[in-house]
Amino acid sequence: MSVNEPTSRPAPRAGDIVSRVIFGGFWSVVTVAALIAGIVGFSHGQAGVGFGALIVAVLTGLYARYIFRGGRFRILFW
Repeated sequence: MSVNEPTSRPAPRAGDIVSRVIFGGFWSVVTVAALIAGIVGFSHGQAGVGFGALIVAVLTGLYARYIFRGGRFRILFW
């Protein structure tokens, strides 16, 4: 192997892929719901509710991205 060749990562296991889909999908749904709640809050003249929901949407969106990219720390609330 030469110095310029990229090293390859091992392929993710099937269980890891399923876990990413379940946890990342859940948090993606939470992100969309918070985004809709923020828009509704703004449309009803409640800026505090709108900004709060949009902050939640951004944070959960970033967390879903972390999960889909292989993050190990996973939380699921029911």
